[in-house]
Amino acid sequence: MNKFLLSFSLFFFSQKLFSQSLKFEQVTNEIEKSSNLADKESIEFLEKIKQDWNKCKYPKDSNLAKINHFIGRRYRFLGLDNKNDKFLVKAIAYTLEAVAINSQNKKYISEQNLANSYLNLGLLFYESENQNLKESKKYLEKALALSKKFISKIDISFQASDLLSRISISEGDYSRSIKYSQISKKIAEDLKNTEYLLASITKLSESYQKLGDLKNAKGVLWSALSLSSSPKTKNENHFYGEVYSNLAILESSEQDFLEMSKYFKKSYFFFYKAESNYGMAMVKNNWAYILWQNGFDSQALHLYKESLEIVENINLKVRIHDNISVLYSKIGNYSNAIYHLTEAFKLYNINYNNQIVSKYTPVFLKVENKGYLLDLFVNFSKILKQDFKKNNETRFLQNGINSLFNADHLVDFMRQEHTGTLSKYFWRNKTRSLYENAIETCYLLRDYEKAYYFMEKSRAVMLNDKLNELGAKQKLNETDQEKERDFQRKIIELNTKIEAETKATEKEKLNSQLFDLQEQQERFVKSLETKYPAYYQLKYNTQIGTLKQMQAYLKTNFKDKNANMVSYFFGDSASYAMVISPTKAEVKQFKYDVAQNQEFVNFLATNQGTKADFARILSMGSVIYQKLIKPLNIPKGHLIISQDGVFMPFEALSSSAASAQYLLKDYAISYTYSGQFLLKKAVETKFWPNQSFVGFAPVEFNNQLNSLKTSDLTLGNVAKNYWFSNTFTGKVATKAKFLQQAKDHKIVQIFTHAFADSLDTEPKIYFADDALKISELNAEDQFNTQLLVLSACKTGVGKLAKGEGVLSLARGFSMLGIPATITSLWSVEDKNTYQLTELFYIYLNQGLSKDEALQKAKLEFLELHPNAGPTDWACMVLVGQTLQLNNNTPVLLVLSVIFVISIIAGGLYFDRNRRAA
Repeated sequence: MNKFLLSFSLFFFSQKLFSQSLKFEQVTNEIEKSSNLADKESIEFLEKIKQDWNKCKYPKDSNLAKINHFIGRRYRFLGLDNKNDKFLVKAIAYTLEAVAINSQNKKYISEQNLANSYLNLGLLFYESENQNLKESKKYLEKALALSKKFISKIDISFQASDLLSRISISEGDYSRSIKYSQISKKIAEDLKNTEYLLASITKLSESYQKLGDLKNAKGVLWSALSLSSSPKTKNENHFYGEVYSNLAILESSEQDFLEMSKYFKKSYFFFYKAESNYGMAMVKNNWAYILWQNGFDSQALHLYKESLEIVENINLKVRIHDNISVLYSKIGNYSNAIYHLTEAFKLYNINYNNQIVSKYTPVFLKVENKGYLLDLFVNFSKILKQDFKKNNETRFLQNGINSLFNADHLVDFMRQEHTGTLSKYFWRNKTRSLYENAIETCYLLRDYEKAYYFMEKSRAVMLNDKLNELGAKQKLNETDQEKERDFQRKIIELNTKIEAETKATEKEKLNSQLFDLQEQQERFVKSLETKYPAYYQLKYNTQIGTLKQMQAYLKTNFKDKNANMVSYFFGDSASYAMVISPTKAEVKQFKYDVAQNQEFVNFLATNQGTKADFARILSMGSVIYQKLIKPLNIPKGHLIISQDGVFMPFEALSSSAASAQYLLKDYAISYTYSGQFLLKKAVETKFWPNQSFVGFAPVEFNNQLNSLKTSDLTLGNVAKNYWFSNTFTGKVATKAKFLQQAKDHKIVQIFTHAFADSLDTEPKIYFADDALKISELNAEDQFNTQLLVLSACKTGVGKLAKGEGVLSLARGFSMLGIPATITSLWSVEDKNTYQLTELFYIYLNQGLSKDEALQKAKLEFLELHPNAGPTDWACMVLVGQTLQLNNNTPVLLVLSVIFVISIIAGGLYFDRNRRAA
């Protein structure tokens, strides 16, 4: 039957159908016959059926939804074939109508058909010219969640998870991409579909590679090569091209250039068979990049230009222009470098004129691969800075600063989009060069206001985000707060089960459950952002304090006392120290090997206390002092240090290599994760007298740890400083009791064991019955505590995340809103820890600020132990607010006594009057 006859018969059927009032369930099979028509004819036929359906006033059921869905699908094909966004807009409108009908909870409504419409909406928002990834992800996630409920929709599950993985990669959310790729890979394996499996594996490998997990990246690629020795379809050839291209990149990272070249050639061969210009251009671009990195500039430029001639994909074209620009700037050809960057910006519809783009600009939403745009901004600023050094024109630097502000705004934007913690840490590490470049540019301009801004944005931003989120949660009602906490608890429980599970099949099931739970949590949190505008605004507040605010903080909180803050940044090419006083600020540039800090801390933690060891401590400390402190000319008094990288006890540095001239004697030193951390206002809470102090000393542990036999006695001595105190010792010092009691006490003291290292081991602190992991703190409410003292080893130790700092237990508690923590950097003899702690509380209760109290305690310790080295006393450091704690217990006690006396006196008065009567 030719198309004309088919079209005529379908039209005749539509007339007969509605004239004879057939049951509307029978329409479905006839609708599907429209698939044999061309797109426009099919749309006309379906539109006629829809008009007659509405004219006959048939119910809005799944058949009507199907009509709309089919019309939407045909408009999508027209839009893609003709590259006309108007058709895609119509496709979205019809598909949304189908969704509205199938979302009704009524008879004759088929929920499972929603999965198809959700998928189509996800594709449409992704494919449209005004690409809307936010809407695309929303509908793809709905398609994935719904299709899991119906076996017949397994193909929908694959397509949704596969596209979600692709979008996650483009947004730089690699940990999330891994999750979606694992889902699509499992579905592909169940379906025994080679193309699907290859598609999943290439995305999974790329995500592992981006996160630095080269072992897993290579492993999944080799598993792909075992699937087939001879790809049969264009798609299979394309995916094999991607597999070999990724293998080539991995081999280059291991400096095996012979294998790299072999794999690039194979990759190009398979892309050629697949007739993929994108693939062939990608191979040439990647190969050129590696050649350029190894000094083969002319060969690299030749390959770049070849790839630019054949590439059609906008994102890859942007990447190639950017790479050519970097190559030209390397050889000093800045005009050509800027030309290629300008061409790259044009491809993203950005007419770049060095102006600061608002962080809320729609430009960021439209760009699919935001990592590429970030590189454009950063590289543009680098080229302008190099041009300045050549021509000494300040305007180049100012334009470069504008470009770096755009990059910084984009980083904020990306961080809000990312859900995976690993992805966030990846981008904090990747953007470190951005901030080094920005700080250097500000230094050259002598613009210390902006230097302070970029210093702050270079550190502990995720901690700031967490504190913003804590504040935002106060805007939720109690029901929603409890639901959010419940999600966190369930996630923690599942993670614990996964960690303990040894069977691979069971582990896989638990991981699947965890992913589903995390998806539910994310949907719930997104609903809160819509439901509570104030919650959204506080949560995503990316503003930071200014230099003037930091100076006002120093002036207000230290008054007539000398107070300075030093913020360090240790870069690859140069290091910087910004010294801030209440009245001025200055940036110093110098060369420094930051590895000396870790080496010094390691030696303090492990030395045996011999004379030779003591001499080496003084020598090492003196060398660091000469570099980091002496050139800054900081007046004696209070010193706040914002460190970069490992926490090092500056008070242990000596101005002399011959004798112990510790900084401790001249400065009351405290530390902060950032200036912004100090400027955060703690929750104002009025503590009852019995909530002034709470202490925990388990003494004995269920974890085969050494007993801390005198810790309960020391806790008792400390508690005597307070009129009202609560102490939990022995078996009652449990994890549950700590979580129940600690958050509502002003001061929390813990004598216990802790464990942390600089690798991936999660820090934990031990109680009588169980250990508390840092991840478990995520489920806790904001602590009202004003000071937490962790008298346990290594509570300030943890994995170093570049751009964020040390992920220690102390930092974990800081994320709960605790403004000040005393933490330890290494293991010390118990008696030394206990004595230092007792001395600290004595001075604290004399009304001294926290930094002065700790300084006095250490100085008195040295007087009591003249031969003690920094190993014995420098491990305890104060992080956060230094302000003195107003001890209102005596005042309340006096008021209570007056109140009681008043009652007794009143009773006696009335009794005397009664008797007189």
